[in-house]
Amino acid sequence: MANELKWEDLRDQLYLIHDTENVYYDPPESIRMDFPCFRFELNNIDVKHADNKAYSKKPRWAVTYITRDIEEIEQVAEEMLEHFKYCNFDTSFRADNLEHAVFNLYF
Repeated sequence: MANELKWEDLRDQLYLIHDTENVYYDPPESIRMDFPCFRFELNNIDVKHADNKAYSKKPRWAVTYITRDIEEIEQVAEEMLEHFKYCNFDTSFRADNLEHAVFNLYF
């Protein structure tokens, strides 16, 4: 239940970035996404150990901003880095005539 609330909280925060209403959590192939949009999924859980126990677990999310306008990428990158304390820009690429900007985010 705690994880469910966590992704919903992240979704709500992504709505505030770049004024987009299109935010998708790990959408299946059957879902048609509208652009521009954010797509995010759980990427990893960083676990710290001590005394043979896990004492800290931090989920890392892969957040991808997808748009048709390449000029939006830099602006969205600045907004993401300002809005989220533990966020870094990973990469950008073009696929299917769409621009993608990928961020790693601990939330």
